[in-house]
Amino acid sequence: MKIREYIFAALLALLATAAAAQTVINPTRMQFNSPSHTTTLSDGTPEVASYQAMIFAQAADVVSGVPIQVGPVVPKSVVTVVTPATNPPTYQLTLAQTGITVPPCTVAQASCPVYTALLLAIGPNGTSARGVASESNPFSAGSTAVVPAGPANVKALQ
Repeated sequence: MKIREYIFAALLALLATAAAAQTVINPTRMQFNSPSHTTTLSDGTPEVASYQAMIFAQAADVVSGVPIQVGPVVPKSVVTVVTPATNPPTYQLTLAQTGITVPPCTVAQASCPVYTALLLAIGPNGTSARGVASESNPFSAGSTAVVPAGPANVKALQ
């Protein structure tokens, strides 16, 4: 039996959609839905054993592009259930749990690179497909740049 392809809505922070989302600054966690998280195969083996996160430049193709970072495979036992009453439930992983760190930004916030994350499910029969359904909303590191204060009381004189 082949593992089903998983469709996740990997979301950072506020669960906004990727198309209309504002960039989240300094995200700390990923929230997602995983219909197969608690499903078992006919032999009783869990369909999902672990997850793996990747970071891409926002403009990159998550299906065929090269990720900027690939986190380690993390067991599903570290996943937290956020909203158990929804169908499917919403789950959460912190970025620390995924081994992902948002690259620091040392320029003005408007110039900071923007990224998206991709979350994959891994089971005994394979890994979920990479696709935009598993891609997060955009995010960026908070800028550490010291921006000068603007001049005050500016007057044009003759």
